[in-house]
Amino acid sequence: MKIELLLENKILLSAKYIKLKNGNGLDKILIKKIDIKSVDLQCGEAFTKNTIIRISFKNFENSYSFNISDILFKTDRIILMGVLKDPLGIYNQGYIDNFKLISDKKEKIRWYELNNKQKYYYLRGCYFLGGIRNTIDNINPIITIDLSNVKIDLDVYYEIGKSFFKLYGYFGTEFHPLEIAL
Repeated sequence: MKIELLLENKILLSAKYIKLKNGNGLDKILIKKIDIKSVDLQCGEAFTKNTIIRISFKNFENSYSFNISDILFKTDRIILMGVLKDPLGIYNQGYIDNFKLISDKKEKIRWYELNNKQKYYYLRGCYFLGGIRNTIDNINPIITIDLSNVKIDLDVYYEIGKSFFKLYGYFGTEFHPLEIAL
C-alpha cells in the first residue's frame, strides 16, 4: 500500500499507513514514524492550499482533499489536524486497515483469526482488488465447499469464494453479487 500527501504535484509525505480519526468539525490523521517512507513538509505551504491524500493498493487508487490547519510532531508520530473534504463519504478507514492487513500478512490471511469487522472489510475490499469476476478459477468438475468452521454469514461467503476463486476469493458480503459472479 502506498499513501502520499501531495501539494499540487509535490509529495509532502509518503507512508505505508495512516489512521483517520473523525471529530466534530476537526479531523486528525495519525501517521506513526515507523510507517513513514519519506517526509518533506513545508509547513507554510501546507496551510495555504488543500493537500491531496492519494491512497494506492494494487489496482485501487483514490484521492481525497484534506485542508490542514495544524501539524504536530511527536516523538513517535505526526498528527495532521484539519478537515477532510469528502462530500460523497468515499473515505473509509476500514478499507485502509484491510489493505494494511493484506500487506502485512503478505496476502496470506488466516480468516478465522480475524474479528468480524476485519472479515467484513476484507470481503468488501476484495472488490477493489479483484473487480467483478467473469470466470471461475476452479475448473474441477466437483467443487467442495468446507463449511465446518463457519460461525457467521461472512464465513460462508469467504468459504464459497475460496472454493470458486483463487485470488482474494469472493468480493462481497451479500448473496446477490455472488449469484451474478457465478
